[in-house]
Amino acid sequence: MTTNKKKIVLTGGGTGGHAFPLIFIWEQIKNDYDFLYIGERNGKEEEIVKRAKIRYQGIWAGKWRRYFSLRNFIDLWRIPVGIWQSFWILRKWKPDLILAKGGYVSVPVVIAARLLKIKVISHESDAIMGLANRIIANYADKIAVAFPVGRYGNKFAKKMIWVGMPVRCWSYKQEDEPKLRKYFSIENDLPVLLVTGGSQGAVNVNKYVMKYLVEILKFCNVIHLTGKNDFERVKKWQEKLTDHKDRYLVYDFMFEDYEKAMVLCDLVISRAGSTLAEISNLAKPSILIPLPSSASNHQYYNAKSFEDVGASVMVEERDFDKINLAVLVSSLIDDEEGMEEMRAASATAMQTQGSARIVADLIESVLGGKNV
Repeated sequence: MTTNKKKIVLTGGGTGGHAFPLIFIWEQIKNDYDFLYIGERNGKEEEIVKRAKIRYQGIWAGKWRRYFSLRNFIDLWRIPVGIWQSFWILRKWKPDLILAKGGYVSVPVVIAARLLKIKVISHESDAIMGLANRIIANYADKIAVAFPVGRYGNKFAKKMIWVGMPVRCWSYKQEDEPKLRKYFSIENDLPVLLVTGGSQGAVNVNKYVMKYLVEILKFCNVIHLTGKNDFERVKKWQEKLTDHKDRYLVYDFMFEDYEKAMVLCDLVISRAGSTLAEISNLAKPSILIPLPSSASNHQYYNAKSFEDVGASVMVEERDFDKINLAVLVSSLIDDEEGMEEMRAASATAMQTQGSARIVADLIESVLGGKNV
């Protein structure tokens, strides 16, 4: 079936953090354009994209690690293969625009797009531009950014537009708390702590939480998203609990139920990646644990931007032995006035309101040849 709609290729991958913002934008404009998502073959984003019922095509993609690894030499050969595959996919499908979220899988797609003279918009969600987006920036017509343009330096400033970070349209509100407590079978009135390591999980965060979990469960319910790789270990540990076992809910990953948990929780423990946009959009106080190996240490700067405005407390992994997590969580939750101040700060820590719509308008402008 052919249509007169213009065509857009979505690309970005390596983690769900690249896919979800693209899906949130797609939800705003899915009836206006035809879409194809190009991601990594058997990549982490494939399941997420297919669940959204967006057409998906996989390519080979090479990741460059900032440490010695034999896989760097293997992946080096995947890059030209990925460019070649992308070239033929794009040439056959003939899109009008590429919307690239970053991650190593988007680089060959954007390079192929430039060879075919297809317009490109990229989006940077971190306070420090990652390697993939720095490469893509050279080819992009416009660069949408999550933080004010001044944070990113002058090199690509003329191409940049501050749009904030797209987030989902929430189906639940704070007034739904009784319904959500019932959904998760929480029968007490204690606060709810949500622990998430992002789409991939975070083993070190899991270990840190488990070290103090027995104490935390005395005054809190915990919804813990472990990530698929660490789920079995945490689940076995959960089974050994003797007290307050019903207050500890363990999941490997959530799709539809994730927004229920986010809306319900009083406090979030998280990495400092794309989850920050949802934390801000819902005005949730948080404890942020930046991934120390993140590219250009961008998660540290993301977390610091939230901590600096009073929205979050940052705990670095190197300080795990110095900071008693149970004491920290208790001190935050017990301070009602402090929690209210953190909520207010969180709500303004990141531009999220209407962000997906702003990107949609940017897409329309670029496709229409307007100078924005």
